[in-house]
Amino acid sequence: MILSGSNPSDQVSLEMIESLQQWWKDAGVDQHFDDEPHALLNDRDDKEPTKKPEIEKIVASKTVETQESVGAPVPSPDMPVDYEDFLVWLSERSHLVENGCPGKVVLPFGKLNPAMMVVTAMPDRAENENSTIFSHQSQMLVKNMLAAMGIDSENAYFATISVMRPMDSRIPSKLISPLKARFEHLLKLVQPEKIILFGNSCSQIFFEQELLSARQKKLFINHHTSKTEAIVTFHPRTLLERPEIKAEAWNDLQLLMGTNKS
Repeated sequence: MILSGSNPSDQVSLEMIESLQQWWKDAGVDQHFDDEPHALLNDRDDKEPTKKPEIEKIVASKTVETQESVGAPVPSPDMPVDYEDFLVWLSERSHLVENGCPGKVVLPFGKLNPAMMVVTAMPDRAENENSTIFSHQSQMLVKNMLAAMGIDSENAYFATISVMRPMDSRIPSKLISPLKARFEHLLKLVQPEKIILFGNSCSQIFFEQELLSARQKKLFINHHTSKTEAIVTFHPRTLLERPEIKAEAWNDLQLLMGTNKS
């Protein structure tokens, strides 16, 4: 949000900064050097003063986990076992560990028992105040990627790990475990044959690896008594900003299809 009276060029600059920051994040090189080493998924005791939203956009590369102080509830272990009931449950903010995030809840959708489940860490930034899993351009790219794999997007399933987008576009470390457990519950209900995970956050949450280390190899997501074949690759937003790496993403998809001979 830009305050009234601000120069319109400031908005462009902020958008460029956000775009560059997100590219570095999705490329897996957004970590800062600290005086003391720390594990990527451990809680950090960042004690920075609260900043105005306009300033937060500029310094979003600093890990300021504003949701840490919200005290979000742990989701009920008795999550509905019926798919439709689960979606109703998921739509209630009071059930969500990420309920301190701004914006709307973005529910998963698609065909059950799909050939492919498409997953990203969180909804894209809202377009015209309508939050979606992917922006329009990213959604079109994903549809084309699925079509190249011989899969109609109408026969796929789309989901996010967090159904709300944190203000600083980072999932606080203390929420990773409950969000992962909730997603695995959804996975059990949807029962996909294979999974595409987009972005560095997904790679860290499920495999505790940076994207550049986890991609180009077949992986598995364990859930309850089952495991589902998966790959992780660049977020569609990154591919739109860096079209020269689309060939690398295609190699990742071929690996999931079993057609990559390398």
